[in-house]
Order: sequence, then C-alpha cells, then structure tokens
Amino acid sequence: MWYLFIGSKAYVCINDAIYRCNKYHLIIETPPIPKPNQPRIRKKTAPHISPAVRGISAATMRPAVSTPTAILLVDIQEGFKHPTHWGESRSTPSFESNVEAILSAARAYNTRLETNHATATDPAPAPADAGSTPSQHAVQIIHIHHHSLSPTSALHPTHRIAGSSTPSVAANPCAAPRPHEAVLVKHHNSSFVGTDLEARLRAAGVRQLVVLGLTTDHCVSTTVRFAANLQVLGGEGGPDGNGEGVHGVVVVRDATATFARGGFDAETVHAVSLASLDGEFAQVVETKDVLGALGALGALGA
Repeated sequence: MWYLFIGSKAYVCINDAIYRCNKYHLIIETPPIPKPNQPRIRKKTAPHISPAVRGISAATMRPAVSTPTAILLVDIQEGFKHPTHWGESRSTPSFESNVEAILSAARAYNTRLETNHATATDPAPAPADAGSTPSQHAVQIIHIHHHSLSPTSALHPTHRIAGSSTPSVAANPCAAPRPHEAVLVKHHNSSFVGTDLEARLRAAGVRQLVVLGLTTDHCVSTTVRFAANLQVLGGEGGPDGNGEGVHGVVVVRDATATFARGGFDAETVHAVSLASLDGEFAQVVETKDVLGALGALGALGA
C-alpha cells in the first residue's frame, strides 16, 4: 500500500489498484492489475438507497399549529395561459385544483384560528381574513406577481389576454388574492429581488415556507434557491454550514408546473427541476402533505 498527495487530492494504492480519495469515499482511479491465473474482478455497481435512508428530504412537514408557516404563491397569473409563448404543453394537469385546495385550506385554517382566539378573548370579533389574524401561528399567505420589463413578454403589464380586456399579469382565478393577503410585484426571477419578501418572512418569524406556482425551472426554482441560501427561516431553513440538511423550505410537486423546453417534454423538465432542488435547497412534497400540515386532508376529497 502507498499514498500520494497532489495538491488537495490524495491517492492510495491497495492491491495494485489506485484509488482517489475525497471527503467520504474511495473512488477507483485504475482497476487492479490481475495476477497470473487470477480472473479480473468485475466492478460492482452501488445498490440503490432510498432518499429516506440517505437522510435526504424525507418529505415530511411540521404542523402549522406548532410551526409558523407561510404559503408563497409564485407567478400564478393569466399570462401563462398564452397558447404559444411558453411552449406547446404544460406539466401537472392537476396544478390549478391543487393550488385551490392548498389556498382554501390555509384560509380555513386561519379562520378557525381566529375564531378560536376570538371566542376565548372577544365576544364580538371583527371578520378575519388570511394574512391579517393576530394569532402567533396564523399562516402567512403571500402572492408574488411577475411584471416583466420586456415588452415582448406575455407577462408585460401592457399585454391583455387574447379576446378580453384582462391584463396578462392578473391573477389566475385559482389563486386570486383576498383583500388582506399580501401581493408583491417582482421584475426578476427571484421573489426576493426588489421586494420586501425576506423582511416579511423574518418579521413574522416564519419557520416553514411552502412554495407553489409557475414555473418550476425558472421563478420557482430561483426563489427556492434564494430562500435556502439567504436562510430566511433562520436556523430552520436552508442547508447548514456543511451544505447538508433541509429544514423548512418546501416545494409542492403537484402544485408547481412548467412547460416543454429544449426538446424535452414538460413533465421531464418539471421532474428534473424538482430533483435538482430536493434534498439540498428544499423538501419536495405533495399537496396532501400540505393539507395534512394544515389539518385539512379532506379538502382533496380522498
């Protein structure tokens, strides 16, 4: 056996095979040289290990009642219905219904919370709406709307939906904001650039950020990466100092969507985009997981 160090790399020779060492593994550099009359050893492939076993994104959420939670709806706007601008097909057929289910559950959760609070402290409470309740663990509902700076974009404020007077930047009906819900306008891919989103999340003490919207590979992905890198959830969000572990940033697989791009179909682009986030920048969960955290699994009708 011998060792060789070249810069930051280390090599070790064991039984005539040379291995390159990194932080955790020995990586084969050259195969062992077979001795006379000794068959060549076949290289074995590593067995598949599930993400849960590896400790990568077990797709679990904490109950909103015990964890300050925010629902972030990214760019769910009418302009994405343009028949040709974004691509020939879109992923996630159940996108709209799942967004509606999550938004409805979050609003219902806040209403229950406000009602319980009012019953205990005020015999004549004022009507409550999501985003305005004083409860410590009310779910923050924040809408992000994109107003493109490019006149050719289907999300430029001057554009209208074909055959109507509806602005293309208007909210998709499945995610229409209520009067007391925050609506932040952005001009870039990240929801954190040019908005007060980071300050809002920190001020509210949010420890679980649930992201849904459009499109998975562009503004959703960029927003999630910013949330993790900025550690906007404090010690609960983003990778730790060693780049390991995911805490409170959550992306909802079936409440996000994208379009076919570069010769790849929409579902493939969607799946690969989520895979690149899962386990490092966020957890990827399903709508049913979010409804469970909000105590509203029955909203799916399952």
